[in-house]
Amino acid sequence: MTLVNQNDFTHGELDPRMLSKSNLPLFRKAGERLRNVVILPTGGAQRRFGTLYLENLGNLGDNIMFAEFIFSEDITYLLIFTNLQIAVWRDDVFQVNIASPWPAALLPDLELKWSQTQNLMTIAHPDYEPRELSRGASDILWILATATFKNLPGYDFKQNYDSNEFLLSAVAVGKGRTLTATNNIFDASYIGGFFQAYGKELSDKLGMAKITAFVDAKNVTVEVTSEFDSNLTAVISGNNVYLTEPAFSTTRGWPSAITFYEGRKWFGGAKSLPHSVFGSVVDDFRNFDIGTGEDDDAVQETIGGHKIGIIKHILGDRSLQIFTSRAEYAVGQTNFTAIKPGEFSIQRQSSNGVESPRPIVLDNQTFYVKRGGKGVMSFVFNNDNQAYNSLEVSRLASHLINNPIDAAVLSGSTRDNADYLFIINEDGTLAIFQSVIEEKIAAWTLSNTVNTTTGKFKRCIEIGNDIYFAVERTVDGSTTTYLEKLSFDVYTDSTFTATYGVATDIITGLGHLEDETVQIKGDGYVLENETVIGGQITIDREVLAVEVGLKYIPIIKPMPLAIESQTGNTMYKRKKISAAYIDYYQSLGIYVDDILIPPLTFGPDVLDQPPAVKTDIYELLGILGDWQARDMITITQEEPLPMTIIGIGFDVTV
Repeated sequence: MTLVNQNDFTHGELDPRMLSKSNLPLFRKAGERLRNVVILPTGGAQRRFGTLYLENLGNLGDNIMFAEFIFSEDITYLLIFTNLQIAVWRDDVFQVNIASPWPAALLPDLELKWSQTQNLMTIAHPDYEPRELSRGASDILWILATATFKNLPGYDFKQNYDSNEFLLSAVAVGKGRTLTATNNIFDASYIGGFFQAYGKELSDKLGMAKITAFVDAKNVTVEVTSEFDSNLTAVISGNNVYLTEPAFSTTRGWPSAITFYEGRKWFGGAKSLPHSVFGSVVDDFRNFDIGTGEDDDAVQETIGGHKIGIIKHILGDRSLQIFTSRAEYAVGQTNFTAIKPGEFSIQRQSSNGVESPRPIVLDNQTFYVKRGGKGVMSFVFNNDNQAYNSLEVSRLASHLINNPIDAAVLSGSTRDNADYLFIINEDGTLAIFQSVIEEKIAAWTLSNTVNTTTGKFKRCIEIGNDIYFAVERTVDGSTTTYLEKLSFDVYTDSTFTATYGVATDIITGLGHLEDETVQIKGDGYVLENETVIGGQITIDREVLAVEVGLKYIPIIKPMPLAIESQTGNTMYKRKKISAAYIDYYQSLGIYVDDILIPPLTFGPDVLDQPPAVKTDIYELLGILGDWQARDMITITQEEPLPMTIIGIGFDVTV
């Protein structure tokens, strides 16, 4: 007889195709099935959080998007984008609706991109002028306005003026100058663009003028902002000219990505310039004047190379990271010095491409969904190479990733000091990743949320230290979208909680669970399930505090047993498990196959108290009596109670 131990689940649920890979060190640190559980930083598998019901948002389907607005250290808002509207929530309470220009059609693929600095959020989409959102004097006073610019970034779309000649009415700095071309080249799209020119000699002064008005096809009005060389009072040859239109306009389209980094506002992926990146003047977010190339002047660059793809996301973290539909880039910064116009270099780091969910930072890594929606990548800086590597963290659990549609990070839960990455799949399941690089923890699990028909997670976001979900549910014959909040203090989904001044056995306020069979805890006791009728239930005892919600079932199934013997690996040989040892922590109501552990006991001081949680090692004898090659115990839980499994052991005969 051999004792086999599994002391942690630090590699999470593995792909079914890994069931035979017992030679790998991670095999005994993983599970065949880990559902509706999360992996703790210490390696244990714990029943996942429940969710609290907040509001019925209506039948939205995929036409919803979340954003976070940070007003101060203590005040953060959940913004819910729906058709032509933004709902503002603070501390789980609705505040106000803001009219918006963005229709529902933009929301399923999360086409709106947003970023914030101080009290200013900028929202971008390639078909809409950027908007700026700011909070006023109270929770219900908000301003959503079209972004204004001192100077728009420019781009020379036509790039060939050699056959033209130009004449400036004056070369000195000043307004109301006239720029004349010999051919018909101008139109209204040039307003806001720039004219630069130098004389016949390269030593001549380079001047700049901003185009302020369109006169006709040969004439525009300009403001000279940097004096031209005196030689240019004569005709200027077109091959000495740089003439730009605004990079963003109704004609050319608008930027599709946005971030703030190193005191600059960054736009990327403009509709007519899908490979270009634009950074504002330092600490002057509305000014994209490239000036004379001083350190704090605006910067702009177009990515070159093979199979670039369109820019879908830009992110300011360790460096400026740029994610396109075909590759990943970063802006090289020598010794981490600030980005400067003369030292701006965009360098390809990997060639995977990204999907719609925003890249998210966790554990010093940027996680993104790989093109095609079948993998989650870690974009992590390698100090040895001084470059980023893209590593597929979902490769060994690829069956849990299915065309992700949204992502969020829980940055340190208040209960376990754990960081989790949440990935919402197209099918409504929730893949959860626990990553601690220094401890070599990389563990995936999968959760679902069910009622009469399958519930679906649709959106998620971190607001402060809380995670909010949009969940699609079919209740009482109608499909609708609920706003729900992650809670480690409840063990059901879409949970209603209440505390009463006088004990009662009639629980009202359950309209969101109409006609559902619900699980109930009253004053800490698990009570009989009830069906909600008319928005209420009658329970079998009077209580002062109650939790009512939808059931979900956690599942923990270890990997098959494989023992190295003198004759080789026993993976495919029949075995008999004569005893199993379940090491559990502060748990109740655990089922190992059909056996309940720990045995039911009452509270420590008074008999009329809820059962106390227990920490112990429970020995089960003869639990799998037959000789099997791959048969394995399954740990589940039927009632809404805490469960943490920190280790499992087996006495095995081969």
